[in-house]
Amino acid sequence: MHSLKKQIKICSISAYATLSSRLNLSALSILLKELYKIDNKFDNTRFRKKHGTVEAITGSRTFFNSLSFKLRFRILNSTHNLHVRIFTTGTVHIAGASDYDVTMKRAFQLICGIVACCHEYDKHVEIVLHSDTFGLRNIRIAMLHTIYYHEKSINRELLCTTLQKHNRNVRYDPLLHNAVNVRFLNNNGAFLIFKSGKILITGCKDMNTCSNELEQLLLFF
Repeated sequence: MHSLKKQIKICSISAYATLSSRLNLSALSILLKELYKIDNKFDNTRFRKKHGTVEAITGSRTFFNSLSFKLRFRILNSTHNLHVRIFTTGTVHIAGASDYDVTMKRAFQLICGIVACCHEYDKHVEIVLHSDTFGLRNIRIAMLHTIYYHEKSINRELLCTTLQKHNRNVRYDPLLHNAVNVRFLNNNGAFLIFKSGKILITGCKDMNTCSNELEQLLLFF
């Protein structure tokens, strides 16, 4: 199992953290636009301003109880583009990180610093946050999206029939999708299995669950 885990590559991580303070999203949105010179349009990336390691904050948009934007930053000469959503409660959600220890943690630290910077810059009557409780807390993974490459091509019709005989929750309709969809045994996750041997794995919150479920699935190959 240990060697199998090494063969599973993380494509994307979705994660949550909390800033331990309720936020004034209207004030935060205004100050993000002032500090980073971003445009009001959700998909517009024409205006960029370097701010330390942050290269750009683009596509700012305020929903009912949250503020969304795209964060672009560099670590060790690598550029990362993540989707960020900040809620009134202080909860922060990021999607698109490729690893836990470097990209994801660094992204949360940058967001924490950006919000604090806006608060310090705020010259308006309304404050961005309550500074007495502000701080990054409780980083947790919401979902992992991973990929595994099987060494041989896969007969999808035969695999689907075999899995059905063993009462696995499986769907395959080549007219709708060219992958076999197999649900996890003990989780809400799923596999998408392609003819080439590529297997997309989604729905895990940790690599142990991911590798355990994959190990059980590979018994039918």
